[in-house]
Formats: sequence, structure tokens, C-alpha cells
Amino acid sequence: LISRAINSVLVQLEPDDELIVVNDGSTDNTDEVVGRFGSKLRYVKTSNAGAGAARNRGIREATRPLVAFLDSDDEWMPDHLLLLRNVIIARTDLLFCFSNFTTRFNDGNVRRFALETQSERELDWHEIMGSARPISSFMTLPAGVVDCLCYEGTNLYRSQCCTSYVSVDTIIVRRSEAGENLKFAEDTTTAEEWECGARLARAGKGAYLHCESTMVHHHSGTQLTDLD
Repeated sequence: LISRAINSVLVQLEPDDELIVVNDGSTDNTDEVVGRFGSKLRYVKTSNAGAGAARNRGIREATRPLVAFLDSDDEWMPDHLLLLRNVIIARTDLLFCFSNFTTRFNDGNVRRFALETQSERELDWHEIMGSARPISSFMTLPAGVVDCLCYEGTNLYRSQCCTSYVSVDTIIVRRSEAGENLKFAEDTTTAEEWECGARLARAGKGAYLHCESTMVHHHSGTQLTDLD
């Protein structure tokens, strides 16, 4: 699983990017698998403390101005980083932006725009975020990137207080500008990204890109999504 995740990132990195892998006290052969990638990444081992602590360690290790995340059992779709990087560079008023994702289940079935299934009602992104406009209205689309709506506004903090809409696999954040607001809860075994998303939305302007840029995989092993 982690090989798939790492490979999906490596093919999207630019020369000055860094890939940091944080091992949260695993007891399998992660050392061996990650070691095969050599100097293509920076490997950090910690004692088991949960997803929030692992992500926070990665943030402390990061040296680049933009930070993005990926869980070890998921993958970035092609052009994920290209799209989010270009949007946040074009929009200097944004503290962060995020997108939707696809879920692939054990039986091979795929659920498109999976964020839409996390609520008991159809999502109204105008209500959740605010106004919308095509990303082509404020930037030149990179080759191969399809135009999509960008929702932005001041509604997200209120919305995040009720439901988590910011998936950690889909977010890109300005590290220095976010400061202590870019921090994941370490006192819970799951939903640690919910509070972080709300804190970021309170600290600065966020934008939602109505497209899928990551793939979340369900599998037979241990998953955060299976926790109570």
C-alpha cells in the first residue's frame, strides 16, 4: 500500500519539492519497503502516537512553503499537486485549498465525489463555502488539467463546526502563514483532521475545488475509517 502511495507522489514532484514519510511506530516491514526508495524521500520514525501526531511531526520536518498530505493507503491522482499548487500560487489571498476524492472499495466498486456521501442530504457547496467561479477565470489551466468550479468565501468555518468537509489527502496549505493553526488533534484516534480543517478555516480564506484529485482505498487491513 505505501509503495503505491509513495509512487503516486514521486511522479508529481518538482525538483525543489521534498517527500517526508513518517512511520508512526509500525511493526511490519515498512522500513524495508520505504528503504527501497533511497534518497528520493526523507524517512522519519516515531513511536506510535496516532495519525494526528504523525502528521504534526511531518509538518515540523517540512521546510517548503506549501504542505500537502497523503495517508499511506491512499494515492494522489495524476495532476493532483499540479492543480492545487497552481491554484494557491495564483490566488495569494488563499491560506489553503482542497478538493473532492474518489473511494474504491474492496469489491472494486468506485464511489465518485465521495465527499457527497458524508452528509444525509445533498451538499450545497454555495451554502458550505460561498460563491463559485471557474478556476480558468483567475489562472491559466496547466496542460491536461480540466476546468472546474472553485468555491470560496467565509462560510467554511461555520460549516466545519457541523460536518468535516476538508479531507486531509486533498489539502494544500501555506505552512508559514498557517502557523499553529496547521496542527492536528493528538488526543483522538480518528477525525483528527476535522478540527484542523475548522482551525484553518477560522484563520484564513480557503477554497474548494469541485473535482476529484485523490483516491481513497478501502482494504482488509487496519483503517482509520473503521474506528468508532
